[in-house]
Amino acid sequence: MTVFRSLWSDEALHRLRIDSHVTRLFDRIFGERALVHPMFVQRNIFPQSDSFDFTTGVHQDRVHIGGATSYAMWMPIGDCPREMGTLAVAAGSNTSGILPTKVGSGAGGMDIAVPIPGTWVTGDFEAGDALIFQDVTVHKALPNRTRSIRMSFDARYQRLSEPMADVNLMPYAGCGSWDDVYAHWLSREGQYYWKHLPLTIVPLDRSHYERRDAMAFEMAEAGDRGARDAILRIIQRDPILAKRERAEKLLARLDAG
Repeated sequence: MTVFRSLWSDEALHRLRIDSHVTRLFDRIFGERALVHPMFVQRNIFPQSDSFDFTTGVHQDRVHIGGATSYAMWMPIGDCPREMGTLAVAAGSNTSGILPTKVGSGAGGMDIAVPIPGTWVTGDFEAGDALIFQDVTVHKALPNRTRSIRMSFDARYQRLSEPMADVNLMPYAGCGSWDDVYAHWLSREGQYYWKHLPLTIVPLDRSHYERRDAMAFEMAEAGDRGARDAILRIIQRDPILAKRERAEKLLARLDAG
């Protein structure tokens, strides 16, 4: 996380996702002005081993991003052959809507609870390649079977005329305020670019997280360690103190065996 936080604030990385070539592409896709979400994710996927596996599991983005329909642009930083852990999408899954989830080790402490629709596709990526997909498209990363760190980022884009969830205005958790992010930039260009835009902001629909939390608490009370990832996420991110305290007690019980 120390490495992640320093890289997430990188000036060149932020400029890449708002580059005019990128925004013009999304303007064409949407047929109107595109909005680049201030929030994005930079990933450092270490080589997989029997005791260390942070491969991103099967998931959809909509439940975590909220708001109107958005599209992700996933780009490797440098060349990324399949064995380094490229992204794979279930082609055709975007027509199935939001799928039911269960507690798991996937994104947001959730796994998809039904058979995955569509056909899994991926390929080798070179520096400069990008994969663009809708927020209900089911996707996952392949395991990194090399001895190098797979670095990538995924930024998100939507129509400016449609509502965006409030969580996408914040820096990534643990990265401080936007002032902290911009503190070491050499130029003010691109900073707070969204503040002059006519945004419609709505709260994130947290019902998916609430169902996850209820299931995780029930599993943890029964001693099921399958709830551990979700319990950790409650401790780290839930805004309600009582829930965090309950989760901390359950985590101690799970870890005590």
